[in-house]
Amino acid sequence: SDVEGRRHRPTPRGAFGAEVEHVALAAEGAQRATMRRERAFEHRVGEVCARRTQHLERGRALASRRAEQLPRLVATEPRVSLRDGDLIVPADVRATAPSGDPRASSVLAPPPDRSDDLVKTAMHLRCDSAGPPPGVIKPPPMTETIAFMGAGNMAGALIEGLIRAGVASPGDIVASEPRDERRAELEAAHGIRTSADNVEAVAGADVVVLSVKPQIIDDVLADLSEALTPDALVISIAAGVPLARLEAGLPPETRVIRTMPNTPALVGAGATALAGGTHATGDDLALARKLFDAVGITFVVGEGLIDAVSGLSGSGPAFVYLFIEALSDGGVEMGLPRATALALAAQTVRGAGAMALAPGAHPAQLKDQVTSPGGTTIAGVHALERGGLRAAVMDAVKAATERSRELGGATR
Repeated sequence: SDVEGRRHRPTPRGAFGAEVEHVALAAEGAQRATMRRERAFEHRVGEVCARRTQHLERGRALASRRAEQLPRLVATEPRVSLRDGDLIVPADVRATAPSGDPRASSVLAPPPDRSDDLVKTAMHLRCDSAGPPPGVIKPPPMTETIAFMGAGNMAGALIEGLIRAGVASPGDIVASEPRDERRAELEAAHGIRTSADNVEAVAGADVVVLSVKPQIIDDVLADLSEALTPDALVISIAAGVPLARLEAGLPPETRVIRTMPNTPALVGAGATALAGGTHATGDDLALARKLFDAVGITFVVGEGLIDAVSGLSGSGPAFVYLFIEALSDGGVEMGLPRATALALAAQTVRGAGAMALAPGAHPAQLKDQVTSPGGTTIAGVHALERGGLRAAVMDAVKAATERSRELGGATR
């Protein structure tokens, strides 16, 4: 115990010895306080994970009730119909539905606001990395077959994440790749099927992931048009290629989803934005989220915001790497060994990011917890503000967003 440790510690003599003893006791107190805070945080994480599980269960129950009610609604209203579990409501019915009609307020209402996704997914990595809370049943694996057109780094990360998370089995995944050595690598690492021919790979696939460079997207779309099954869902991770161009190159009424992932997906910590095309359904977006949740977290946005996502989370890793490099350079200048400085800088950013994702946390509040009056941190913050760090980062996101819009316009 702490008392026992102090009892057997030799007591230094004199004024200097008393000061040393005081510092040692203060250090022990700080260590105990840190351990208490860590235990409190872990307890809070457990509570959040449990609440998240309750929300998911309520969502499943609501979805089940909706599935039971929709056929009855269709039977009483001949002008609406069901397709793939979604209610198809003509525009004239939406316009004439009386405000007091319960169907107008429940079924004909616009989709709910998804802004709470930020809160719901904030603890995604914390909850899932420690395994599901007790009593939680993991979602069943996908039953769909998945074909990857192109098998570069991002496709490889998705394949690995899907198999590792149990979302898909190797037998349900095929990748089209022209390089012999890359096909052999994927087969050996993951046990999936590969092909050098796009048409052969996509034949019979339920989900087709376009993971090719924008410069060859038109040729790949032409290949897909010949072999795509009528019910197949097409998901694109091709940067800068808008939905209109994708849909124009595919058979009419093909369901298409455009995505913007980022490179941390390679280590299972990605952030991906999804935008549904003209014919994509809510079930399609849910399926796409399940796919990209295997390598991080996902958000559904309008296509008009994909460029902003590209400027923030798409380009953001490069901005963070630059900050890590500068932080470690500062440590080297102050005398730290290069390897030690880099490890400290990277771990600091990693830990700060995890704390910023905690429910109710805000970067400004977390910063204030570190900056004591007249201390070292506020002096460093002052130097960063004087150097314009905040404005420079905002300008970087703006510049990257505008460049993404320019490139998107050039590919139309």
